[in-house]
Amino acid sequence: FYQAYQEVAPGKQLAPLFANSVNKDRKIDRTTSDSKVLAAINKEEEDAIDRSFDILRKRVDKFGVNQPNIQRVKGTGRIQVELPGVDNPDRVRKLLQGQAKLEFYEVWSQQEFAPYLIQLDKVLTDKEKATATTPATAAATTAAAGDSSSLAAQLAKKTPATAAKADSAKALQGGALTRYFTMPGALGVNLRDTARVNQLLRSDDARAVLPSNLVFLYDAAPKELNKQSFIRLIAVKKDRTGATAAPLTGEVVSDARMDYDQTGRPEVSMSMTPSGAKKWQRMTAANIGKQVAVVLDDVVYSDPVVQSEISGGNTQISGTYTIEGAQDLAQTLKAGKLPAPTRIVEEAVVGPSLGQEAINQGLYSSLAGLLIIMVFMTVYYGRAGLVADAALLFNMFLILGVLAQFGTALTLPGIAGLILVIASSVDANVLIFERIREELDHGLSLHDAVNAGYSRAFSAIFDSNVTTMLIAIILGFFGTGPVQSFAVTLGIGVLTSFLSAVYVSRLIIEALIKGKTTSSISFSTFLSRNLFQNVNFDIVGKRKIAYAFSSIVIIIGFVLMYI
Repeated sequence: FYQAYQEVAPGKQLAPLFANSVNKDRKIDRTTSDSKVLAAINKEEEDAIDRSFDILRKRVDKFGVNQPNIQRVKGTGRIQVELPGVDNPDRVRKLLQGQAKLEFYEVWSQQEFAPYLIQLDKVLTDKEKATATTPATAAATTAAAGDSSSLAAQLAKKTPATAAKADSAKALQGGALTRYFTMPGALGVNLRDTARVNQLLRSDDARAVLPSNLVFLYDAAPKELNKQSFIRLIAVKKDRTGATAAPLTGEVVSDARMDYDQTGRPEVSMSMTPSGAKKWQRMTAANIGKQVAVVLDDVVYSDPVVQSEISGGNTQISGTYTIEGAQDLAQTLKAGKLPAPTRIVEEAVVGPSLGQEAINQGLYSSLAGLLIIMVFMTVYYGRAGLVADAALLFNMFLILGVLAQFGTALTLPGIAGLILVIASSVDANVLIFERIREELDHGLSLHDAVNAGYSRAFSAIFDSNVTTMLIAIILGFFGTGPVQSFAVTLGIGVLTSFLSAVYVSRLIIEALIKGKTTSSISFSTFLSRNLFQNVNFDIVGKRKIAYAFSSIVIIIGFVLMYI
């Protein structure tokens, strides 16, 4: 920016351009040096990127995708977003690029803006005739151009607003601008002519003729009429220069949700803050019998006629929404407005083949770990180990079923959480079986040993699962992307593993020993029967060493986080 400015205005300072009331808090006046102005610009740019990053992260988190990854690309003003398992790229583009700039404007009536439009049409038509260079162009212009005076006469008639709208397509026709207003029954243009109409309405002639607070915006929903697509133009009272803010903006929205209108179509219902509700009430009270436009990202989503004063701060945005579209818009409004427009500079839909090798490695390692654990449990605990294996398989199917129900994509962080869940699930069975073996060594019967083993190991298992669940909750609440997905998988696994290890395995064991006087299940094998019989390790006595070792590892971890 600074280099381009120096090329256009060499030797001139930036301060006069930025010395205004908006930048007063940034201590910029007409004598501020260029370096200080550039520093303020750079700081504002960084703040805008940071705010955009936070808002996009909120939108992505609410999008419902498992394990999203969003991060800033250092040294650039870019933000990288990765969304696994997305099958609707267009929906993602709208989510990321939508600025969510919600505004409420008063609407010009046709009787109010028609004289300006007639005058602009006359100026453009005269200019077109004057600049015609070929006979073919002149003939086309003459054939297309209509009688502007008759147009003015028709619009000058004091007809009701509804009748004026119905006749607008017939009245506004023929001139350099009005020849494009071909929509039956309303002021609108064919979709194929929008580029040309935009060019005319943003020309220097339009800026000179039209009032500074007259802006034509398009309706959000094109209409199919006579096998052609048309889109309405709505004249809103918006400051074209941007110096005056809208009477009401999306900052007053406290909540937004998807709802259904009276005809069963999806819409977005919004609630406003107390201050916003008062402004909305004053605005509707001042426009009874007139239209008010609800504008999102410079597109009019609804322009109803105010029938009465609206209190309470509740309003709706209706349109041709799908359920997903209404949900996305509600979440976008709740996440907030982007401080600057975002533009997708690079986009790639990555097929499964690029990450298939990593996924396969994760799955193979998971299956290998599962097989090793199952073999170990069988070799060490005998038939009881087979029961633990059955409970473990039940736990795996339960976890995968829950993840599938929520439509989550099982990627590498999720697989890591799954492996951790396998280990924690088996750990609970190890505690139970070791307690049962101790009770059997003390001379209890098999039934009593099983009951005592499960009851006395319950507190240790419950405590360990509670602490793990707390960690999963913290990671899920404060983490983003892969960390959050890992936490979700871990949290689900803690619940299912507790169920399978404590209750499912007990049901199987009690079914095997019920009504039998002889032992039909073993908790050890010839390989493990005499292992660790005389081992005595003073764990409590060595607690200070454990404290010191854990503290060192934690400190090293924190240091590595900031290197």
